[in-house]
Amino acid sequence: MIHKWSGADVLVLRTAMRLTQEEFAAVCGRAVRTVGKWEQQGKEAPLSPRSSDVMDTLLDGLSPEQAYRFYYEGASLTPAIATLSPPTRLHSPLDVELRTWVEMNRRELLSLFGGVAGGLPAVAAILAGLDPDEQRRVGEVLIRPDRVDNVTIGHIEAALEIALSQNDLYGPHTVIPMVSAQQAIASALLRQAPSHLRPRLLTLHSQLAQLAGWMHFDLRDFRSANSNYEQARESAHDAGHDALVALVLCNLSYLATWRGSPRTGIDHAVAAQNWARSVDDRLLRAYADDITAFGYATTGRHQACVTALDAADAILDDVPPEENSVAYFHGPGLSLAFRSDCMYRLGCAPEAQDAAESSLALIGEGFTRNRALAYIDLAHAHISAWEIDEAAKGIGKAAGLAIECRSDRLIGIIADARSELDQWTDALCVRELDQLLMDYGLPSSRI
Repeated sequence: MIHKWSGADVLVLRTAMRLTQEEFAAVCGRAVRTVGKWEQQGKEAPLSPRSSDVMDTLLDGLSPEQAYRFYYEGASLTPAIATLSPPTRLHSPLDVELRTWVEMNRRELLSLFGGVAGGLPAVAAILAGLDPDEQRRVGEVLIRPDRVDNVTIGHIEAALEIALSQNDLYGPHTVIPMVSAQQAIASALLRQAPSHLRPRLLTLHSQLAQLAGWMHFDLRDFRSANSNYEQARESAHDAGHDALVALVLCNLSYLATWRGSPRTGIDHAVAAQNWARSVDDRLLRAYADDITAFGYATTGRHQACVTALDAADAILDDVPPEENSVAYFHGPGLSLAFRSDCMYRLGCAPEAQDAAESSLALIGEGFTRNRALAYIDLAHAHISAWEIDEAAKGIGKAAGLAIECRSDRLIGIIADARSELDQWTDALCVRELDQLLMDYGLPSSRI
């Protein structure tokens, strides 16, 4: 048992149970804000003995599948869990067999990952759900990469899809060790893969590097984000996957603009537009236009920005909702969020407010960070119009979403937005916002 639980351990337990913060709070008898504060502060949030007893009780009652996720996926996330010996009674015979296989081949597997954290849980994620014969066959491929085949690559692609959904739900802190290990697996397989499998493996490697780059960006580790994006671009080019090249260039553009180099961002965005035009992917073309508009807005080029935004709108007006795209996440809601941000940067507050309100009506509940950013866009517009009550409400709503999916970048954006209210610090709405941020465990200013 864990004798001293921390917020990081709570996050792993909730993730293993696959509960929302609201559901978990109800199960353990704590306020949602309390659970959010624990998880946000991570290892720096030790629980009281009483709360630790509650977590111990929940741990005792885990199902075999939940226990496997807690002990073996959680081991790469928090040292406390890594020191535990999971009780055998919590595992089915198949789980025990898989664990035994991993232990027997630990040396070969560690060599495969080159010391990347999260490697063994990544293997478990790839093998879990397969029948015993297929587990053994895929396991042999991981140990002997020269035996790679299309079926094995398909299993790793399925694990990538799981990582994508987990990142949306739980944030990069939880998922990035697994994705980094999957990158290492793809790299190892590439070194010995036959030529006819290389394009598919290169595409997979590019997708994994692109996801890792985005997660590092979300964690404000910009150097690692840029490194992963460059790996993703190189693999996409080697695979001849023009759409993926365009998507990675969009990411590089957004990263450069965010880091204060918007002209470099425009370079990447214009290149992304050109690559996107070479493929039949209209969502991708719209996304490249919106990314380009963001760069233009940051440099104050009003007309160029509006032209790019209008081009994206024209494309999206004609895109069927079921279109398959590497930019699957893009759509009218996110495009309106870009328009709101751009209009705010260009000093057009009424247009920014209209776009932000329309954006929130269209962005799905599952896109937590995008909705939070739209609320911040709306808050910026209200601040420009001196509508302080409404601005504080928008920041508060963004904060509520931020604790559902931890993002260091989003937390910094919220703190920056709050700092714009400094001249109204004594106003009741701002004092209430500060109390709300404190309850959530979020900073009320940039540290």
